[in-house]
Amino acid sequence: MAFLKYVACCKADFYLTKICVASIRYWNKLIPVYLLKDHSRGDFDTTELEKAFNVSVLSMKYKQLGAYGKLYPFIEENESRVLVIDSDIVWIRDVIPELEMLSEDIIIYCYVAADPEKEMNRWYFNTLNFYNHYSDYQYPGFLFNTGQFVCNTSSFSKEDFDDAIAWKEKALPIFNDTFLCEDQGILNYVVAKKIQAGSISYRHHDLFIWGYNSSINEIDIKRNDIAGHFPALIHWFGNKTGLISGLPGSRILKFYEAFYYSKIDNGRIKKNISGLSRVISHPVASLKLIIKKIINR
Repeated sequence: MAFLKYVACCKADFYLTKICVASIRYWNKLIPVYLLKDHSRGDFDTTELEKAFNVSVLSMKYKQLGAYGKLYPFIEENESRVLVIDSDIVWIRDVIPELEMLSEDIIIYCYVAADPEKEMNRWYFNTLNFYNHYSDYQYPGFLFNTGQFVCNTSSFSKEDFDDAIAWKEKALPIFNDTFLCEDQGILNYVVAKKIQAGSISYRHHDLFIWGYNSSINEIDIKRNDIAGHFPALIHWFGNKTGLISGLPGSRILKFYEAFYYSKIDNGRIKKNISGLSRVISHPVASLKLIIKKIINR
């Protein structure tokens, strides 16, 4: 099966999409990359990115799916092996050769919470409502963040999701106030259901580093000082202010941002304009960042 790479993006996080794609092409220039382009927060032009980095926009039946757009490969694609990631992710080395050696139907970073019920109610399900509608759910012994995963789309179908989401333009869950973090709760439910039925295989794979992990401070891509760091995806999950400097490990993001604009006509000017526009759009966050830098001097 072909190995395809999908990056989920929208207007609000497109500045991160550029960085994400730049990191992919820094390490792998050949793998097909497609944007899962969501228009629910407004239209945005990706032409520059497509041309400079050999990226395509996936032709999708629906244009306004929000975060549910990451479910598209499960529901609409078939006979493909895909890696799907959020825009707030960068690559450290080429992750594809290692992933190509794995054959499970879904590859995820699983974790066991100290208090699964509390964790579910924070990131996955409103369990009070959830168990009222899905009483046959069995906790598989783990949960997983859906910012990154590999799947065989041929092992999933629209029917797997029919009791969870109404698949249409501006898709919504079947039941209100049940699933949290949009696609994350739904995908955890569907995967658990299929594991319980024995219809898919799965693998926990330690391929991901959270962007708030202190270990990323050891990585210096510019000097190629990444010895000991396996091919990995760094994921800065959570709410963003639009300011790269406010994120831990921001020098990694800035390295790939500089690489992106080095491939763009008038890149330095466009980079400065992009940064200034985000500062203007997020004045409170910008002020807090300035104060923090002054205090830490």
